[in-house]
Amino acid sequence: MKLSDGSLAPDGSLQWVQVEERRAFRQPRFQEVRFELQKVRYIAFDYLVGRGGNRAGWSELQAYGEGYQPEVVLESPLIDLSSSMNLTTLHWEADVPPGTRIEVATRTGDQTKVNTTYYRSDGAEVDKKAYHKLIAALKGDSLNVLVVDEETWSPWSKPHLLSGQVITSPSPRRFLKTQVRLSSDDPQNAVLLRRLQVSFSQPWVGRALGEVFPVQVERSGEDTPLTFFVRPVRRVGDPGIDEVLLVSSGGTPLSLREVRLGSAAEVSAGGGEALGLDVVEVLETASDSLWVRLPDAVGRDEVIAVDVLTALFGHGVSFAGRVGNRDDSGTWQLVEADQEAVAEVESGVLRVLVPSGQVGLADLTLDTKVLTPNGDGINDAARLGFEVLRLDGTQAVIVSVHDLAGRRLWTLEQVRERASGQYEVVWEGVDDGGERV
Repeated sequence: MKLSDGSLAPDGSLQWVQVEERRAFRQPRFQEVRFELQKVRYIAFDYLVGRGGNRAGWSELQAYGEGYQPEVVLESPLIDLSSSMNLTTLHWEADVPPGTRIEVATRTGDQTKVNTTYYRSDGAEVDKKAYHKLIAALKGDSLNVLVVDEETWSPWSKPHLLSGQVITSPSPRRFLKTQVRLSSDDPQNAVLLRRLQVSFSQPWVGRALGEVFPVQVERSGEDTPLTFFVRPVRRVGDPGIDEVLLVSSGGTPLSLREVRLGSAAEVSAGGGEALGLDVVEVLETASDSLWVRLPDAVGRDEVIAVDVLTALFGHGVSFAGRVGNRDDSGTWQLVEADQEAVAEVESGVLRVLVPSGQVGLADLTLDTKVLTPNGDGINDAARLGFEVLRLDGTQAVIVSVHDLAGRRLWTLEQVRERASGQYEVVWEGVDDGGERV
């Protein structure tokens, strides 16, 4: 007998664990197999159905478990918001004991399909062809249900792990679905979901289309100018936008160079009306973000160009853009990557790539050639600076100091969610025990 929790092998097949093998049954009519408590989704048997002219077959299989289900997935029906709405945040109330977790995903769209189910008069379900062949007396009801149009809807978003997070599915949209995954590594504990709330508001504009240019830089680790274009599709009655928020992935720092307004042709060529820092208000936010407020709402045919300066150390960076209005500052509308944001740019994406290559170091600097850690305040510490290139994800960067014999004296480890970037390490001339060397 083999068990699987549903995990897949590299070739896409199920991964199995064998828990029992029996070649001769002393009790041919009843067998019991016991094994340690574990997550099981699939059970498989390999057996002989007969030998020596005798035939054998299964009569009944019973499987017994203990505790709560390891995982439960709940999916909402299609939610109609009546009109195209700006989705803002997800909130929930839940009891989440140790060893358990809750994940919430969303998907959105503007179009649906009608799925019709047909029934005979006795309640049995039949297909459309069989239904229309029935005489009137044998025809039951037909039920029309709105379902997702898979060709136009967004895929499921990345899971939201914390209540209050911003919804990342495209919006404004009219239709919405939510998916809640409740998981537990402890059979004696389970998540209790009490309430799930989707917050939404009237959109500031019909859509906000955006793209970044250039889509690839020539070198890693160097200050590079990028431009984030936003074209608001403003309808009659829309409040309009006067705020832009740009967030980079992996904590990549951003600095503002300039904000320009104009037609698509003007801003794509580097022109348009330049708004200086005495006109544009830069609001306080994290170093990986830029939040700018314009003096007035953007006109119907205007495109915003936000010129930034950044250094890319990994394999690339992606951007999340949002637009808002000072009348309700902090209520953001998502910027959607779209080729039609600025036709002259031909980007259509909100990401920038760097040249491929191996993980490496660059710009290694040491502020002193002599270290005399005697406490006199002169050359008591050495400051080491360097850049790590193309090391993506959460990684540890370790700096070690060795003596001339190769013995390690001191070690410092830094773990970052995005390991690529600039580092500065200070060594005060001590060993790992804090003693001066």
